[in-house]
Amino acid sequence: MAPAGILATDEEMTWMTPITKYLENDILPNDRNQSRRIKKHAARYCISRGKLFRRSFSGPYLRCPTSTQVNMILKELHERECGSHSSGRSLVLRGRRAGYYWTTMAEYANQQRKY
Repeated sequence: MAPAGILATDEEMTWMTPITKYLENDILPNDRNQSRRIKKHAARYCISRGKLFRRSFSGPYLRCPTSTQVNMILKELHERECGSHSSGRSLVLRGRRAGYYWTTMAEYANQQRKY
């Protein structure tokens, strides 16, 4: 059973689920191509204190938030008191500088920018 900080819910499959299953328990899908892809991607990630992190080339590890946390993070970066109501691209960069990473950062940032 994965810690609560890694998976959004037990029923919900996120992009992090196969990576965390592999890193924690060496569980891979039966499909050979998917297994190879997961092993390749998992080399860039680690789990620390029950949370998934992506290794960064030029800085600290980037935390991979759950889908419920993503909206709160983007809202805070976009609308906080000193926020500049940034565009999607700069919002992604601000998120990375704040220490976060998820695979659909640009897509979520563009959606948040519209509101």
